[in-house]
Order: sequence, then C-alpha cells, then structure tokens
Amino acid sequence: MDLKAEFRQAVKEWQEALRQFHQAEEETLDYSVYQLQAAEEKMAMILRQARAARGLESLRPPHRVSPPLVSKESGEGG
Repeated sequence: MDLKAEFRQAVKEWQEALRQFHQAEEETLDYSVYQLQAAEEKMAMILRQARAARGLESLRPPHRVSPPLVSKESGEGG
C-alpha cells in the first residue's frame, strides 16, 4: 500500500475513533481516548514517512507538549 492510501485509511480510522469517543460512556471513555490518540499518532507517523521520502525532514518525531489535564473537581488544569 502506498503512503497516500495508508494516510486515507488512517484518516478513516481516526474518524471512527472520533465517532466512538463522542459516543463513549464513562466506562469506555479511557479506551476511546487511547484509540483516538493512537489514530492521531498513526496519521502523524505516515506524514513523517512521506516527508522523509521526499527529503523534507527526518523521521524523528516533532517535540510535542501535551495540554494540561483537567481535574473533574476544579475544572482547572493540573
């Protein structure tokens, strides 16, 4: 499978993960978040591979900073 086809498939997987996330109940929410993050990382990985194949950047993943977690009690990050 070429990178374009892989990326199209990854987008479909992400869309499905997003749909499941929006429909998740409390008991499956953590799993849905994991699936969504994995689908996003898969798309990013394929984009890195495509850029590397064109000589645009290395396969090294970019530095990412995660957003702060929101606590249920306070509604604030931390």
